[in-house]
Amino acid sequence: MYKLTLCITLFAACGGDSGGADFTGVYPIETEKFANGGSFDCSDALTEDMDPDAFLHIFDDDFGMNLETCSDAAGTQDCFPVFGASSLSARGDGYRGTFATASSSGGLCSLNHTTVTLEPTDSGGVRFYRVERYQSGDENNCDLAAAEAISNVTTCSYIEEIVTSAAQ
Repeated sequence: MYKLTLCITLFAACGGDSGGADFTGVYPIETEKFANGGSFDCSDALTEDMDPDAFLHIFDDDFGMNLETCSDAAGTQDCFPVFGASSLSARGDGYRGTFATASSSGGLCSLNHTTVTLEPTDSGGVRFYRVERYQSGDENNCDLAAAEAISNVTTCSYIEEIVTSAAQ
């Protein structure tokens, strides 16, 4: 018989200012880059350009801040959610969020730790940055503490960066 365990936690950023900047609006995307593929050094440059959607739409709803990439300046056409944005909370002049998961099945453990930031740029735009770390291991050490601990490792499984110009 297989034992399946899944633990998920969301961490709101503690400290900092209580408000954060108001980033709601539609921003033209200047660059959208990522690094993906198993395990690589987190300090490696983001070399793979994505075919960027034209605009980043930032809005609030009942669940918090949301980001989506869209093909039009109104932020209404061909929109796709940006993963990780709903975990953001105010921190200084931007936003930050982290979440961790630990799951086990059949004697194996999967740990994931993701950090997401949204911050202003000098040009009046925004920078969205997401870093994921993943490790697998023994299910005897498969809990949220283990998932949180991998935030300190130097290998990443995915990094994404979106940089925009000022909102229209």
